Amino acid sequence: MQISLDIDDLTDIRLMLPGAMTETVLAAWTLQARPPESVTKHHVRWRKRVAPLVARLGQVRRVMEVQAPPYTLVDLCLPTVGAGSWDEGIERVSALGPAYYKLELSLIAHAIATRPHLQRPVPRWTEQLTEADPRPRADLLTGLALLHKAGIADRDAADHASAQAYLDARTRDLAGGGVKQLLSNLHHTIRWHHPVITVDSPTAPPIDTPSPAGGRGIIIAPSSFATKVHFFHDSEHRRPGLLVVPNNQREVAGGTPQSQHLEQLLGRKRAAVLIQVALRSASTSDLATRCGITAGAVSEHTRVLRECGLITTDRSRRSVHSITPAGAALLRAPRPTDA
Repeated sequence: MQISLDIDDLTDIRLMLPGAMTETVLAAWTLQARPPESVTKHHVRWRKRVAPLVARLGQVRRVMEVQAPPYTLVDLCLPTVGAGSWDEGIERVSALGPAYYKLELSLIAHAIATRPHLQRPVPRWTEQLTEADPRPRADLLTGLALLHKAGIADRDAADHASAQAYLDARTRDLAGGGVKQLLSNLHHTIRWHHPVITVDSPTAPPIDTPSPAGGRGIIIAPSSFATKVHFFHDSEHRRPGLLVVPNNQREVAGGTPQSQHLEQLLGRKRAAVLIQVALRSASTSDLATRCGITAGAVSEHTRVLRECGLITTDRSRRSVHSITPAGAALLRAPRPTDA
């Protein structure tokens, strides 16, 4: 995926907490996501607990169908990002009338017709969202509320703290190195070469031309539930674009923002490789898939980490990389307190 930013986008970059409603929408995707997306142990444990709770709830199934990979049928993230409370998120979704759903579904129909690799079944019931009868839209809202209650509500405080730590680190990037440093440190799968943001994905189809962000600015929001980078674009250019960045590495650091300091020490992509090796031993190709970078880049990062004594490589098993005690100790190291 490539996104081109013009001068209006670059002068209106906003760092924002996603809010409970946006996280709930992304959680519906995560419940269905499969590798090669970066599904961590945290996501697996969460899905194992939540999936049985919502499996028999018809309204939640409708949310899942709207948000099923490989793409969303209706964007509910851009209209709700930054909602300061769950009630505000409810109000924003409630305000989306038939015209909004009709536009979203028509855009998907056009995309499917022109890009065969995007084809997937579109449930017939989604047509009801475009009609005057408010009940299908109310069912969708009920499904979001049930999913939030089953798997999101009890995590809001912890996820808020983790997201705030990410935003604090990116604010320091902006203050210390400007927009270039900010955009270069968003995520290990993101590369910035003015004026284009490139999101690396080993399984993505070839890219002909970058998609313009739209000139209305761009919101950057870290998500504890996203398993990959998402970009949401308002085709009517009324809202800024939304770049959702996974923020799911805190489990490795024992629930602290330690990964941010690890990135400062090793660099963002090398830190990501070390964290993935710590989660479980992996081959070079596995790490390339999990980190969203090339196998050549993984080989270079693992060479440096191995020379530093942070990992070992078993070449008798197709170069399987494992964490060393020194590497594990580095990941567990607490942040020093200021004198």
